[in-house]
Amino acid sequence: MLLLHNIGNAFIDVSAQAGPSFQEPWLGRGLAIGDIDNDGRVDFVVSTNDGPAHILRNTTPRKITGLRSL
Repeated sequence: MLLLHNIGNAFIDVSAQAGPSFQEPWLGRGLAIGDIDNDGRVDFVVSTNDGPAHILRNTTPRKITGLRSL
């Protein structure tokens, strides 16, 4: 899998820093996103070709810098 970070005008490959799931060779076929564990962070489920689904929980630290209306 490949994980890219959007820095505004380009994407940077951050797969090496994203954990062991991004170091394993497997063929993904479908992706679902949502807050699986209800912690306010987006998590992912990836289905694979002839294999199990991978649940990728987002455990990044939260930064609370204030609220902003959109």
